[in-house]
Amino acid sequence: MKRTTLALDERLLARIREKARREGRTIQDCTNELLRLGLDAGKESRRAAEPLPVFDLGPAAVDLADREALYELMERESE
Repeated sequence: MKRTTLALDERLLARIREKARREGRTIQDCTNELLRLGLDAGKESRRAAEPLPVFDLGPAAVDLADREALYELMERESE
C-alpha cells in the first residue's frame, strides 16, 4: 500500500476518528472506505437517467413562434 500525507480539516479528522472508534476500525481503514465511496459516487451521476414521463397537453393555446401572441397570453394568465 502506498503511503501519503494528507492535511485534513480538524473537524473532518475528528469525525473520521469517531467513526473508526465507533466501528472498532482503524482511521486508515475508514479513510480509505470514505474516499472510495466518494470517488464511486461520481460514477453514479454519469449513468443514463430514467426517461421522464411524457404527457399530451393538447394543442398549444398560441403559436409559440409568435412572440407578441405569447406575451399577450402570459399577461392574460397572470391577471
